[in-house]
Amino acid sequence: MAVRRYRLTGVVSHRELEHLDGAEGVERFSGDVADVVALIGERGHGRTWLVGGGSLAGQLLAADLLDELVLTIAPTPVGRRPALADGDFTLRRFRLFAAERWGAGDGVRLRYERSR
Repeated sequence: MAVRRYRLTGVVSHRELEHLDGAEGVERFSGDVADVVALIGERGHGRTWLVGGGSLAGQLLAADLLDELVLTIAPTPVGRRPALADGDFTLRRFRLFAAERWGAGDGVRLRYERSR
């Protein structure tokens, strides 16, 4: 499997992250997630890896902005949350294209591509 390199790191959060204030390369954005994705594209980043919780995934699904899902499953009970995707969105179809052991061998990473 080819190693993918990402040139931009972003943090999507509902909380204020004061510890990032003044950090090199950190910009603040607010508003619709589709606007942030468009801005990333305008800056020439063709592939973007967005990591977040169910709220972010749900917003991206609702805006039809996900082309690939990477799910990492570890046998750790976490309670009632987190959800894979929160919110109302149209059903999107994805196709499994890779599965591999993850971590110390007790987890698995599943990679899905969007079927369009």
